[in-house]
Amino acid sequence: MMNLAFGLQDKWTKGEISRFDLVPGFVNGLIPQKYHDEEAILNSSLLKNVNVITTSINGPVARQPRSIKHLSQLLIQSAWIPFVTGNNIFTEDPFSGHLQMDGAFSAPLHPKCHKVLNLPENHPDLYLNVLNPNLSRDQVDHFFQAGYSYGL
Repeated sequence: MMNLAFGLQDKWTKGEISRFDLVPGFVNGLIPQKYHDEEAILNSSLLKNVNVITTSINGPVARQPRSIKHLSQLLIQSAWIPFVTGNNIFTEDPFSGHLQMDGAFSAPLHPKCHKVLNLPENHPDLYLNVLNPNLSRDQVDHFFQAGYSYGL
C-alpha cells in the first residue's frame, strides 16, 4: 500500500499526473485489476456492515456498495475535497447521478456508528499533514506508529 502511494507521489512530483489523480489512482490501485472493468459482485457478508458516507447537497448520505466498481466510486467520492482532491465542488455519482463530496463536510449530521476512528489529538503534526501529498517514508512511519500506539 505504501509503495502504491509513493509511486503515485513520484508520478505527481514528475508532473505525470495531476493532484486530482492521486485519490482515484490510490483507490483503483488497491482493487485487483481484474475487477476494474466489470460489475463484480462483492461478498455480501463482507459488505453488509460497510457504509460509505459522503455529503450531498441535502446533507450526509450513507450507502452500501453493490459491487467493487461501486465501492471504488464511493471511496473516491468520500475523499472528494473541493479543489484539493477534487477538481470541482462536487463529483457526480455515476450510479445515481447525485452530486457528492467528502463526508467530513456533514460529519456533525452523520448517523452514530458502532465504531468511531479519530486522529490522535496529541499529534498536531498529523492534522497539519493530513492533506500533504509530499510526505516522506519517515513521516508516514511516524504517523503509522502514532496511530498504532493510539489504538487504531
